[in-house]
Amino acid sequence: MRSRYQIVSCRLRLFGVGIVLLAAGLVARPASAQSFNILPLQSSGATVIEPTELNVFGLYVVGHYRTTGGVDNAFLGDLFGLARGGDTPLYLLPGTAATALSVSGSGQVGGRIGDNAAIWYFPTPTTIRTLTLPNVAGAVTQMSRITDFDRFLLQIFDKSDGSLADSAIGRLDINTLALNLVFAPEDAQTIGWFADLDGNSLVGSIWSKVSDARIPYRALIVNGAPSALQTRFPDGFGQGSSGSLWYTDGAGNAFGDWRRVGGNFEAGLVLSDGTPVALGTPPSFDYAYAVGALGDLVVALAGKNDGSPEQSFIRKLAPGSAWQPLSSLAPTGSGWTSLDVTSVNALGLVGTGTLNGVKTGFVLLSQAVGTLKGGALTQSADTVAPGASFQETFTFQNDTANPRKAAKITLSDPLAATFAAGPTGSKLLDNGKTLLIPLQDGQTQVVVGLTAATTIDRDREVRITASASATADPFLPATYAASSVIVDKP
Repeated sequence: MRSRYQIVSCRLRLFGVGIVLLAAGLVARPASAQSFNILPLQSSGATVIEPTELNVFGLYVVGHYRTTGGVDNAFLGDLFGLARGGDTPLYLLPGTAATALSVSGSGQVGGRIGDNAAIWYFPTPTTIRTLTLPNVAGAVTQMSRITDFDRFLLQIFDKSDGSLADSAIGRLDINTLALNLVFAPEDAQTIGWFADLDGNSLVGSIWSKVSDARIPYRALIVNGAPSALQTRFPDGFGQGSSGSLWYTDGAGNAFGDWRRVGGNFEAGLVLSDGTPVALGTPPSFDYAYAVGALGDLVVALAGKNDGSPEQSFIRKLAPGSAWQPLSSLAPTGSGWTSLDVTSVNALGLVGTGTLNGVKTGFVLLSQAVGTLKGGALTQSADTVAPGASFQETFTFQNDTANPRKAAKITLSDPLAATFAAGPTGSKLLDNGKTLLIPLQDGQTQVVVGLTAATTIDRDREVRITASASATADPFLPATYAASSVIVDKP
């Protein structure tokens, strides 16, 4: 998932030991033990498909693959066949030598085309557009994490050796293409870099410019800028200890590693309340780092100093719990072995493994996700003019023995439409893109009003996704539906 470098110099110069992150966006929520389904990612004409992230609704997966002709492609995978009328679930994203690294809840994709950071998004039902950000001379830029146009993580790497040179959080005005970037902190003695963000949570490290010391960094993003949070080492890690946080989740939990003076790095995390936890290292391994949590399971990678490939492990958060191979989550008789994680969120994880002897990409989902797929999302109009109103009706099954407690309806393009009205008790989330709706026992239908944008410079598609859950928090969807409406250009 990452290579190790030691940072020794200043911004946009060679960092002797930086970190390369291929994916991010990891979520931890305490939960009871779960069962899992594992889905292979396969496509004709492709060698191994390598997924990098599953979005927060469990609908889309992104990554890259190499064709049998040796061409590298970025892809968006539609796990439930909802996008664009349920066509082929794997969509090629434009751009040569491209890699997709992150996908937002509503389907914006961040990654890299060649040496440049890129965003792929959906302004019309039939076209996938790309936006390439300016490259920095002598460097490779990539959009490592995207939650929407208003928030992303940009990382800059030294082209000569691949080490991380700089990082910034930012937003993009999709109409003017104007960028607003806030870079990691730096002073005469230290330099910081951002490793991951999710929601308002931002994590990384502060490195010394004169030694290999590093301390964990956490912050809340307030008005577009980071506001640092106090972070301490776990008990028993005295003066001179080191640590970094590589991943975070929307609840503010953070995952990384700790090292005592003279010791090896071990997996660790900081809970959302600031409590640090050290989890040790799987037996016979020299180092480990936590990359996220799935239910009550912490997920980590561990390696040896002989350069052999890292391996993926899980363990419960409870003290004294034993490490187990990630492959233990594969259902018995499934044919899966040697599972290796790329990224994690509350719904599942993605990575590569061996399926009946063949290396294959996979998505591993909680069995609570997608178990009911009979939902229907219908709209009162397929095309509307700016300023006009229309309705969405979400109809779904509801088991009286295990009733749905909440529903979510999400707009892929809040610039083209906004929520006009929602049922009593509804809450707007994600900067107004998502409506969380409480359900009554046995309720099987939700009606939501929307209004098209007053002004719009071109025809825009509003892709609308709905899901229902047996719980409101964490929200584990079990019923899906999707549709879209076109807002006419005046």
